[in-house]
Amino acid sequence: MQLSDNQIRDLLPEMNFAIEEGADPFNPEEQVQPASIDLRLSSVFWKPLRRFTIDLRRSRLLELSPRRYYRRVEISAGDTITVRPFELLLARTLEEFTVPNGFSADIIGRSSFARLGLMVSATGNFINPGWRGHMPIQLTNLGPNPIKLVAGLPICQLRLAQLTTPATRPYGHPALGSIYSNDDGGPSYWWRDKRIQILHKYLSSQSVE
Repeated sequence: MQLSDNQIRDLLPEMNFAIEEGADPFNPEEQVQPASIDLRLSSVFWKPLRRFTIDLRRSRLLELSPRRYYRRVEISAGDTITVRPFELLLARTLEEFTVPNGFSADIIGRSSFARLGLMVSATGNFINPGWRGHMPIQLTNLGPNPIKLVAGLPICQLRLAQLTTPATRPYGHPALGSIYSNDDGGPSYWWRDKRIQILHKYLSSQSVE
């Protein structure tokens, strides 16, 4: 069951919204919509570096330098960052929040930006109960023109749904090996997934070349 605005307001104390230093505070009167919460664009971004092949068989260098394929960029108030046509830019929500156990959530882009060709969080938008952090968002410009973005834009919407029962093992439970607890919204830690680690262990015993 997806939550309405009244149910969302009742849940807000458990979501523990926090914002980045210097930003305007979370404002339920402006940000809670009929069945969602508007979330804003952070001032922190990660630009993929070019001329690298990302080999999903190999992860040792990534563990030593997890974000070697990205450059972190932080813009000042009023400054802009440009997403060029067919370019990927990793971003995050200005708001940090918790999805309480007993609920799940997802992030969706807003129609106003989709009509400009800006795709927001095209994948990886589902959030498990128990997760906390700045939600990462992927920005891709499918239009013909560069788009300049400024921090604080209401870039996406958070939808909440009530589970039939609370989760026995919410996100962050020791048995799960959750890799994005207290997420800062940065690039992927794909190689830390325990199933991928099992695959790498198998590959290391083979001649992958």
